[in-house]
Amino acid sequence: MKISKNIFQTLVVRGGVAVVNMAIVFLTLNVLGADGRGKISLFLTDLSLVLILVNILSGSTIAYHVKKMKLNVLIRTSYLWTVLIAVMPSLVLMYVHKESIHKHLYFIAVLNGFFSANQMIFIGRKDIERYNFLFLLQPTLVVSSLIFMIFVVGLRSINSYVISLYVSFGIVFLISVFFVFRDDKKEGLSDKVLKSIYRYGLGNEVSVGVHLLNNRFLYYIIYEVLGAYTLGLFSVAVSITESVLIISRSISVNQYSEILNMKEIKDKIRITNKSIKNTGVYTIIAIVVLLLIPENILGIVIKEDIRVIKECMCYLSIGVFFHSIGNIYGNYFSGLGRYKENIQKSLIGFVLLIVGWFLLSSYGLIGACLSMMIGYFSSFIFLFFLYKKEVSF
Repeated sequence: MKISKNIFQTLVVRGGVAVVNMAIVFLTLNVLGADGRGKISLFLTDLSLVLILVNILSGSTIAYHVKKMKLNVLIRTSYLWTVLIAVMPSLVLMYVHKESIHKHLYFIAVLNGFFSANQMIFIGRKDIERYNFLFLLQPTLVVSSLIFMIFVVGLRSINSYVISLYVSFGIVFLISVFFVFRDDKKEGLSDKVLKSIYRYGLGNEVSVGVHLLNNRFLYYIIYEVLGAYTLGLFSVAVSITESVLIISRSISVNQYSEILNMKEIKDKIRITNKSIKNTGVYTIIAIVVLLLIPENILGIVIKEDIRVIKECMCYLSIGVFFHSIGNIYGNYFSGLGRYKENIQKSLIGFVLLIVGWFLLSSYGLIGACLSMMIGYFSSFIFLFFLYKKEVSF
C-alpha cells in the first residue's frame, strides 16, 4: 500500500526513535540493573501523570488553535500554565514515592511541557520535517549523554539518566524556540480565547489521562506488590512490544495534521480510512517480525530473565495491535474537536483494566499482560462501532 512522503519520513524517524529508546532501555537495564530500570520506569510514569495537567494548555490544543489564534498568545499562555500547574502534582508524587530521582520531577516536567508546546506548533502548521527532526534529536541526545556520563565520566548511577534528560530537553527546547519565535508583538489574552484553548485542552487531556491510566496503572500495582525488579522486567517487555506503535503513531501524526487543515468531512474520512488500512497491514507485519526474534538474539542485549520478558511480549502484542488501530479512530474524533468519544473510550478501557487487580494476584506478570490486552481491545471495539456508525461504511 502506498504511503505519502510525510508518513514515510515520520515512520523512518520514529523507527530511529524506537531503536534509540531500546538502546536507552537496554543500557539502563544492564548498567543499573532491573531495580534501577524499575525506578526509572516509575519516574517516567509519574512524569506522564504531571504532563497530563501540563498538556491541557501545552498539548494538542496548541496544534488545534495555531491557525485560529495569535501564536504568541498560545505560547505565553502555555508556558505560564506549565510553570504553575506542574508544582502541586510534582510535590505530591515526590512525597508518595520518595525516590531520589523524583526531586527532579518538576523541572523535567516544565522543560518537557515547553518543548511539547513548541512541537504542537509544528503539527498545526503541517511542518512535519521540523517536528520529526526534534522528535528524533531528543532521545538521541539522551542516549549520547548517557553513554558519555557512564563510560567517560564514570557515573554509573541513576543520576546519569537524570542529567541526560536535562541535557536533551534543554537543547531541543532551545532549538525549537529558535524555529517558533518570530512574532514578538504584544497581544492581549481575552477570556474567549482562554476558554477556547482550555476547553479543547481539558477535554483532550482527560482522555489522555484516563488512557495513561489504562497504559500505566499496572506499573503502580506491580511496583507495590512485586517490587521494582519485577517492574523493571515488565517495563522492558512493554517498551520492546510497544515499539511497534511507531507505525500507528507515524501515520496518526500525519492524519491528525491533515484533518486539522481539511475543510470537507469526506476528505477527513478518506484520510482516516487510508490510515486504518496502512496501520493494520504494517503493524501485523512488524509484530510477526518482532515475535520471531529468537531469545538468544534478544539475550545479547538483555541480560536478565529473557524468557519472562519474551513471554510477556507475546501477550502484549495482541493488545498493541488493537491499540494501533484505535489510535487512528481516536485521532479522527480529536481532529474534529470532539474529545468526548475518546474520553468514553478510555473510561471503558480503564474500567475493564481493573480486572488487573485480580489477574495479577492469580497469574503474576502474565495476568498484567492479559489485563492490558483486555483494556486495549475494549477501547478499540468502542471506537470501531462509533466510527462505523458515523461514516456508515
